[in-house]
Amino acid sequence: FTSTVRGFYRDVVYALAERTRAKALDEFHCTQMLYWSQTGEVDEKKLPSSKKRDDARELTKSVAALAGELFDQIKERLADNVVLKCHHTFLVPIADHLYGEVQGKVSRLADADLEALFEVEHTRAKLRAEEAQLAVVEKRFAQLETQFLAAADKFARSRSFGV
Repeated sequence: FTSTVRGFYRDVVYALAERTRAKALDEFHCTQMLYWSQTGEVDEKKLPSSKKRDDARELTKSVAALAGELFDQIKERLADNVVLKCHHTFLVPIADHLYGEVQGKVSRLADADLEALFEVEHTRAKLRAEEAQLAVVEKRFAQLETQFLAAADKFARSRSFGV
């Protein structure tokens, strides 16, 4: 039974994972990379001073720093968007729909299929064998109890005559 439920679970999870992958890729491709409103808002401290603007190394260093900052902002925004998309398209549906999905598949099974799934005949055979074994043990304990009662009665009589 657990392997069947595990199979149902895998089917649901893999379907949701594929849908989430497609949505995450869509989010990745559709996220606006540059917000032109942010490009005009440059920290003046990161720009080279007017004396150093003629120096190619200083200018390259400033452009690299600004590009790195812009890349970090884009990476952070993109990562947040993808994580939110994964949460909404993968984790929430698993929490909401998995139980209903498995319950629906199990409830659609016929009685014969359920008996085969739960291995009813095998379980009955095991229980019958265990019942027979316990009957033998119970019979042995009944014999021991009879012997104990006889010994206790004999002991009680010998004690009452000895007083």
